[in-house]
Amino acid sequence: MRRCDGAVRTILKHTLPVPAAWVADRRREHHAPAAWHKHALLADLVLLPSADPAAATQFGRHSLRLDPSLGLVHQAD
Repeated sequence: MRRCDGAVRTILKHTLPVPAAWVADRRREHHAPAAWHKHALLADLVLLPSADPAAATQFGRHSLRLDPSLGLVHQAD
């Protein structure tokens, strides 16, 4: 087992699958770090950076937010 496998597992514990259409209009801050593009499991991840985890992140007409009770909440305009 490689030393970075634990880090990859930690990252993947904080991911959720979503349809590609929900995140199609992503901006630069939503792109994964360049080093992640070399790893098959991390290459296609989209980040939801936010100072307030409950605040919605906009992707074109789709918005995503994390709710403590509901998990990931999607809304489309």
